[in-house]
Amino acid sequence: MAYGRLDMPSSYHESAPRHGLCNCCCCISLSLLFLLLIAIGIALFFILVLKPTKPEFVLESASIQDFKVDREVQGLTNFAIYLSMNIALVFSASNPNKVAINYSPTEFNCVYKDAILGVAKVPSFHQAAHSHSALTAVLVVDHVNILQASSVDLLNDATVNDRVALTINGPVKARIKVLGINSPKVEVNVNCRLVIHPQEREIASRDCNLGQVTLSD
Repeated sequence: MAYGRLDMPSSYHESAPRHGLCNCCCCISLSLLFLLLIAIGIALFFILVLKPTKPEFVLESASIQDFKVDREVQGLTNFAIYLSMNIALVFSASNPNKVAINYSPTEFNCVYKDAILGVAKVPSFHQAAHSHSALTAVLVVDHVNILQASSVDLLNDATVNDRVALTINGPVKARIKVLGINSPKVEVNVNCRLVIHPQEREIASRDCNLGQVTLSD
């Protein structure tokens, strides 16, 4: 007994893949829309509920433990200026936000004019919401040869004027974590001016400014 072949209409073979492709596109579109709505919801939560504000990070105090400028003759006409310095820096961090902040390790450069004298390191730390933290960093400069362009000025400022102006600056990076989600890391540059009396080993004045908050890697 012979059976005839059942031929399906050509429109059936062509419509099946098209329906599958349309369904796939719809799923992708809905997934992207869902992710977009989640991102918008998180952003609105951060802005409207948490109302994040810029934390404060300032140089609270400084104490000079050692400051010495040595002049060493090199040859008949040349000389070199060497600086040895030990300054304890106390930074104050204030978190006015409703959530905790995680700070990354920070390095602050100590600069005289254009010459980098040394680096003060602040380790990473966790700061609770609505809290204040005091962080101590020791700046040690051990017999550093000052550039010729700045050496004469430093010698005069330290021995004649008894007034040396230093700049302490560096980027502070931090992020917050809410509901297991890390925020983008933000960076703010801290720029402090420190004027010292080396002969009396006293701090004459200090002043700090915070730069604009930017996103970092």
